[in-house]
Amino acid sequence: MQTIIKQPSPSILIVEDDEDDIFILKEGFDDIDFKSITFYTSAATASDYLNSIEEEFLPTIIVTDFNLPAVDGFEFVKFLKGNEKLSKIPVVVLTTSMSAINKKLFSNEGVAQVILKPNAFDEYKKVAEVLINLAQQSLSSK
Repeated sequence: MQTIIKQPSPSILIVEDDEDDIFILKEGFDDIDFKSITFYTSAATASDYLNSIEEEFLPTIIVTDFNLPAVDGFEFVKFLKGNEKLSKIPVVVLTTSMSAINKKLFSNEGVAQVILKPNAFDEYKKVAEVLINLAQQSLSSK
């Protein structure tokens, strides 16, 4: 009898308030048939969700926009990294622009990567691929 061990699948939680960016990101993930993705439009609702679920159901990585209403990406990252349950989850920041100072601040907070949002629709597929690769790497290092 052969025992088959099912490997867990990576999952990604994305916090993005721009409906156009959400649509384009979904298209990028759909193009490569990746379905384990959850979108939230605010850091507050994402925080509530993350606090309410059991650790075994936490996402493999968390992606956040930098410019969010109410609680911005930097404050959200600080919340994640200051929360014992969430602090080990790799965080990626998506942004339209990033100064060297902000990039250093994010790095100091433990952000895994900062990715500039692409200008072209077809480049979002590449962003989706990068995020999936990061999630797979994170999953395999656990």
